[in-house]
Amino acid sequence: MSSVAQLTDNLAALDLVLPDDAVARLEAATAFRLGFPGEFIAECEPSSFVFGDTATLVEPR
Repeated sequence: MSSVAQLTDNLAALDLVLPDDAVARLEAATAFRLGFPGEFIAECEPSSFVFGDTATLVEPR
């Protein structure tokens, strides 16, 4: 941004409200499968396993 007018225009965009049908069309156009590892992570409960805390997976000797 290089002017107050540009800032004003950009801030006005915050008031934009899309109709429900427009949102539905946008969501349909961008729908895609997550694939691995996204689907795996989405199916798991949040756990240290998913987020890399492998120390909890090692049994003590």
